[in-house]
Amino acid sequence: MKILYIVHTNAVGGSNKALFNILDYMKSRHDVRVVFPKATNSLSVVQNYLEQNGIKYYNPCFYDALVYGTDKNIVRRFIRTIGRLYRHLKMRKKIKGIIDDFMPDLVHTNNGIIDIALDYCIKKGIPHIWHLREYQDLDFNMSVIPSKKIWLSRIHKQGNYNIAITKGIYNYFNLRDCDIYIYDGVLDPEKTTSSKSKKSNYFLFVSGGVFTPGKGLLDALQAFSKFSLRYDDYSLYIVGKTVDCPYKDECKNFIIKNNLSNKIKFLGIRNDINALMTSSVATLVPSKFEGFGFITVEAMFNDCLVIGRDSAGIKEQFDNGLDATGEEIGMRFRTVDEMANCMERAVIEDTSYMRHRAKSVVTKLYTIEKSCTKIEQYYKNIIYGTKELSC
Repeated sequence: MKILYIVHTNAVGGSNKALFNILDYMKSRHDVRVVFPKATNSLSVVQNYLEQNGIKYYNPCFYDALVYGTDKNIVRRFIRTIGRLYRHLKMRKKIKGIIDDFMPDLVHTNNGIIDIALDYCIKKGIPHIWHLREYQDLDFNMSVIPSKKIWLSRIHKQGNYNIAITKGIYNYFNLRDCDIYIYDGVLDPEKTTSSKSKKSNYFLFVSGGVFTPGKGLLDALQAFSKFSLRYDDYSLYIVGKTVDCPYKDECKNFIIKNNLSNKIKFLGIRNDINALMTSSVATLVPSKFEGFGFITVEAMFNDCLVIGRDSAGIKEQFDNGLDATGEEIGMRFRTVDEMANCMERAVIEDTSYMRHRAKSVVTKLYTIEKSCTKIEQYYKNIIYGTKELSC
């Protein structure tokens, strides 16, 4: 098969981590190429990966033109909307040339917030797959141009097929019988970590990209502040891209106001996250409506307790653990007070058995091979008609 992948960002994040795992699996089996936006700096994470792995790519200048974060400034919002629409229409012309050049059997758009290839694929009779990785409005407070109703009609078009990364997203967008949900492949079971790890006095918060309110960092800070009143010798390490923005300022102001500056450490982007997880008391996942929760799986695999919000993708993963073992594989919370209580439990209770169960469950459910095998079979069902997929 000849497969063209379209990527919405050149930065690190859960969606691109998942894509790299897909490409690692597909590149030796099929002819694959990738379209991704030109980076503003010298070399992007995506470009670096593609060049190291000898994967051909196209690198035009484009952005996620369909979806944007809600801005309260009406004038700025209008200007951004016009700019995105312009870039979107311009990129549609470029994607025609790319498709005509490569002539793929299938086009796979790796994220739900861009659709530059959909219309031309339908015109050319090339199957298009939309990989839906987010709730959009619930998790990132995004709005669709021109409307969510029109966007929903597009994902349900004949000739387009959808892969949702959880049952929750599949149901939220009312997907069809010809669509499918496939959990992201996160783990390679051959790369194991020690079943017993020495824990240090810190909790961990990891964001795959730029911090947004939907990731719940402020809630984590509030819970840690309450926890610190009883346990003064613990820290909170924060990993992620910390660009200046109003939300970051709000979080930093909270830290200063509550005298937490000596306990909160912003580590920036790190390449030793697995080690940080292994040594932490727990990884906090307070996302308001997480699509899947790549970090959750990684933490569980690295012998790290997860304290996660009981909603959306995190709840689904916790529930999957209940289905497999009948017992919890992490600590759930709904409120800041409950999160603080979970942090106290993580300190005073022996969580080794829960961590062991969690690793066992995620190793069975979220392997790269299992996920990619399902995706490849879905491709074959669509292209070769090995299974009836009438949309």
